[in-house]
Amino acid sequence: MRYCILLCFAALGLSMCSPRPQTDEKTCLTGKLVKRGICGQRVIQLSGEVTGGMAVAQSWTDSLAHKSYQNVFTVSNPCSFPSEIKEGEEFSFTITTKPDTTCIQCMAYTPVPEQKNSILVGCPQ
Repeated sequence: MRYCILLCFAALGLSMCSPRPQTDEKTCLTGKLVKRGICGQRVIQLSGEVTGGMAVAQSWTDSLAHKSYQNVFTVSNPCSFPSEIKEGEEFSFTITTKPDTTCIQCMAYTPVPEQKNSILVGCPQ
């Protein structure tokens, strides 16, 4: 009996140490980069349906470009966003809870939607 309890604690301890991706759901989504701000701001327009737990502006107008978009959000972890993705390009991504503290951003104003999500570009295989 004692051996069984020790084995259970060992299994629990190992499962707590193994690295896991910090995605809320492993739902692969598709979006298009519709705006690259001057200080790393990124605005994404969803190509499909909005999934639960996402903060999305159903409608948003960029006051500088005078363009309107539906189902958009601001990337809240822009330091993790790949620089090779250009405006107008579509890409796949997942939602994450992983904080982004890897870079310093300037504070110049660029209009973006208030709704923000952290994302990981690409989808797990």
